[in-house]
Amino acid sequence: MVYKTLRLLGGWGVLCALLGCYSIEELSEEEIDRRYQGGGINSILGKTVSKPWRGEGFIPGKVAGSWHGSVQSDPKSFNILVAEQDSATSAVAHSMLDYLVDYDPAARQWKPRAADFEIQTHEDRGTLDVIYTLRNDLYWSYYGSDKKSKVSSDDVIFWYNEIEGDPACNSSAYTGQFLTLEDGGEARVTIEKIDSRRFVFHFPRIVADPLLSTNRTIAPRIGYEQAKQERGAAGVREIYGIHTDPKTIPSMGKWFLSARVLSGTPIIGIKTPVEFPFPT
Repeated sequence: MVYKTLRLLGGWGVLCALLGCYSIEELSEEEIDRRYQGGGINSILGKTVSKPWRGEGFIPGKVAGSWHGSVQSDPKSFNILVAEQDSATSAVAHSMLDYLVDYDPAARQWKPRAADFEIQTHEDRGTLDVIYTLRNDLYWSYYGSDKKSKVSSDDVIFWYNEIEGDPACNSSAYTGQFLTLEDGGEARVTIEKIDSRRFVFHFPRIVADPLLSTNRTIAPRIGYEQAKQERGAAGVREIYGIHTDPKTIPSMGKWFLSARVLSGTPIIGIKTPVEFPFPT
């Protein structure tokens, strides 16, 4: 007699099987047919319901709360530039930041997050511009403090030009600022301030997906600008080191860093009042 084995084991079932405390139920084809009303596997599948996604939004969640997490290794710093080369640092530092835009894989389109956007194509010149407009409710703030300052286009421009665009800072984003032209030459994608909330990326040629190459986390000028002016690229990497009081680190993202203890004690994040994504 031919038997068909049904093995529906969860993680605990596997553990029990290894310990000899779990038995696998074996059913013959006749038993399967009888159990599922003569239809076998087709009977099971016949009871399923197709519920394709039709563009519905997510049910709104509750704003605020606390998150307690841990990492496998201690972060080397709370510095955003150092975070490019250390995943543990990145996990902490980037939780206090957020992106300009977001991509919806279901709808296959970009959508605003911390900024709205407009793409202008100049066919006559063969160039392209991406204009971003920051939300008006974004602030650099600190845990347990009323101190705050507006997130501005100066933050984005400083990081693009003075950190990512400076070879001395050795940022991994440096090469992404350049495009190969039709004649084989190379030209840089530049950034220009329009006003305190608006800035524009100028592309030297038309590209298929300019949002992909210009989307970025918004990092603060606070602390980093003064550090670079005083000590150059080395000063940029030294600021917000591992022994920095977390309550002095600015946040504009979903979380503040409220406390951290060395040697594997959980990092504690507190939800900021800012709502993401872009309100509609």
